[in-house]
Amino acid sequence: MMRLLFCINIFILLFLPSARLMAQSHGGNDRPEHLNQLIIRLEDGSGIEDLSPADEQDLLPPLKVNRCLSAALNIWLIDLPEEESLQKALMKRLRNNPHIQTLQYNHRITFRKKPNDPLFANQWDRSNTGQQGGRFDADIDATEAWDITTGGVTANGDTIVIAILDDGVDIYHEDLLPNMWKNRDEVPGNGIDDDQNGYVDDFNGWDYYFGNDSIYEGQHGTPIAGIIGAKGNNGIGVAGINWDVKILPIAVEVNEASVVEAYSYLLEFRKRYNKSGGKEGAFIVASNASFGIDYGSPDSFPVWCDMYDSLGKAGILSVAATANSFEDVDIVGDMPTTCPSPYLISVTSTDENDRLSPDAAYGQINIDLGAPGEEIESTAPGNQYGGGYSGTSFAAPQVTGAIALIYASSCQKIIEDAMLYPDSMALLVKKFILDGTDTLSDLNGRTVSNGRLNLYKSLLNAENYSDCQLAYVDNPKGISSQFGIIRIFPNPASDYIQIRYSNLKTGNNRFLLTDVTGRSIRVWDDGIKGPGIHEETLSVKNIPSGMYFLRLSNGVRQSHLHKLIIR
Repeated sequence: MMRLLFCINIFILLFLPSARLMAQSHGGNDRPEHLNQLIIRLEDGSGIEDLSPADEQDLLPPLKVNRCLSAALNIWLIDLPEEESLQKALMKRLRNNPHIQTLQYNHRITFRKKPNDPLFANQWDRSNTGQQGGRFDADIDATEAWDITTGGVTANGDTIVIAILDDGVDIYHEDLLPNMWKNRDEVPGNGIDDDQNGYVDDFNGWDYYFGNDSIYEGQHGTPIAGIIGAKGNNGIGVAGINWDVKILPIAVEVNEASVVEAYSYLLEFRKRYNKSGGKEGAFIVASNASFGIDYGSPDSFPVWCDMYDSLGKAGILSVAATANSFEDVDIVGDMPTTCPSPYLISVTSTDENDRLSPDAAYGQINIDLGAPGEEIESTAPGNQYGGGYSGTSFAAPQVTGAIALIYASSCQKIIEDAMLYPDSMALLVKKFILDGTDTLSDLNGRTVSNGRLNLYKSLLNAENYSDCQLAYVDNPKGISSQFGIIRIFPNPASDYIQIRYSNLKTGNNRFLLTDVTGRSIRVWDDGIKGPGIHEETLSVKNIPSGMYFLRLSNGVRQSHLHKLIIR
């Protein structure tokens, strides 16, 4: 009960100025409010003890270390003395310390605010038929995109994860529970940090309010989670952009240090995934941040902005909602949507008539694209649903969801390259999205792309990536240097699958389908084929829903197993 009252009070403080959930509560051109704390990033190889004064005559009080925000990036939180003169003297001493790479204050933040699912008819942002008086087709073409994929896993069968940094998520909501991420390397409730990531029993994610994984039912984060990944085609509620995806909830406090700490938390999961070849960690492809600071200049927030480069180098794109005020952030500033990182996607809001929302910010240099953010239908805390979610907070997750959906495309080369070059593939996915927007007159000259998110076009860009083929060794006959399956499309599948495969020698090829126990389920004979790249369409009708493994055999050799999901 105390937790509920605490979080309700936080919510009232953040959202009392307006009836709508909003990105930032505007209070004029005030300087960003900071706490009496510093965020310090030390040089590699330096320790916090290096900040102690070398001069024994130094009369300043000892440095008060609050905690380490990121061990991997050597970022620390320091408490400042209350007296202003001591603060200034301490700041002067620290600025001259050669062990400090970056020094800044800790600032306050504010939150920004065709399936059989019965409420899908209200989701104009997915498919706009004019049902709410809007313009026909002023939507993100979700139904067309779902003909290609509905999300969940990559072409190689890797589970796709989205991180949501917000006030929490109702992890037991009927439309979210099937898609909530679990830390399988952690034994829940045993009081041990099983995966040794510095967080004890972080099975459901992490809540920085109270330092455990009992995630609060976020008033703001729950609808954002529904936009990204409410379970689709399950006969209840709404449909997320991804019908299947794993959502990692991180409840952040309303200050910058908590945000830096949260980004570091998810970064470690992706770095472990990369280092282990997918055996550990999590394949986190994007994070959503629907909060920020009005009029913030990146120069005052160097640690926060640098986090996006660190995340991007590991393969994580970060999505942020811009301010809820009709202003040009290129001129007035905004955090974090004016951070210069190429791995950040900054989003503004559009309405059901494909117009820029009347209280949404813009910027030809810093705001990448628009996405629907007015009167959005989504999940609500307490196993409820709501249709009045408006603001850039609810535009940003549309783009975050698009990133996950692209990684679920049938193009196997995307995941292969994501393993080899995670940073480059992240930038390519961003390009797929920006190149696939629908140009809108209201966004022309007000965003980088001049347009609004289009899921279908973004997926087509992904499907056309390098012809979706693996890299082959050049030879006169153009034959792959490998024997085996190149891609399976679609995956997951329900009726048919199209297989592209490589054959080295003339022979009789067969496709063998087994279940997870290795039991043979079906065999398809593809006949005698010569060397080269071939395609075959196979029916998977009447095969029970579940996870299977498919391999190619020519009687002499067998290919690697490829995971196939049938629903």
